[in-house]
Amino acid sequence: MYPFYRTLMQYSEDFEREHPDPESRNMLHFATWLNRRLAHDRAPNGSAVQSEAIPVPGETVEVSISRLVGFLGRYARIYLKKVVEDTPLTTPDDFSYLAVLLDKGSLTKIELIEENIHEKTSGMEVIKRLLNSGLIEQKNNPADRRSKSLFLTDQGRGVLFQIFDRLRAVAELVAGDLTEDEKWQLLYLLQRLDRFHRPIYLDRREASLDDLLKR
Repeated sequence: MYPFYRTLMQYSEDFEREHPDPESRNMLHFATWLNRRLAHDRAPNGSAVQSEAIPVPGETVEVSISRLVGFLGRYARIYLKKVVEDTPLTTPDDFSYLAVLLDKGSLTKIELIEENIHEKTSGMEVIKRLLNSGLIEQKNNPADRRSKSLFLTDQGRGVLFQIFDRLRAVAELVAGDLTEDEKWQLLYLLQRLDRFHRPIYLDRREASLDDLLKR
């Protein structure tokens, strides 16, 4: 048993070095990371994943990732449009804003826009549309009289519950034919990317590209 524990300790130390943020150190992330690491270690020259990936001639792996993540978002929007077409919702963004309010209870306009990773002008258009359709309402913010908080209306909540089952079906469709292990691996990697990009969006999105690359 001692060799097993020594190996486990070594993997634990490697995991901690790659994940300096304490919030990223939990059993789920470790299990996903270890599964990927073991697959890598078992392959000749550590090329298990690389041997299955088919690069586009002339593209770096980073360019391929950016392009395919963008495509995945577009596929999802196509499916989501089919869900909302028979509802008061106009776009998939309308649903996303309602879902965030259902989860958070109430938010200011800026908070709601930032939760959805939108530009301010685009987010304000969504909020205006939802207010006009009666799916959300705004009230004075008790913590700050100068701002207003947004809430779901009963109508908005009803629309959400009306389409939840179809949205779950869309989520399964977007996940495609990935195995359960592959879904957890993908979730882990996407969460890592989100933790990297969200602070840029929240605090430094007005910076120049050169400045962001330097940081």
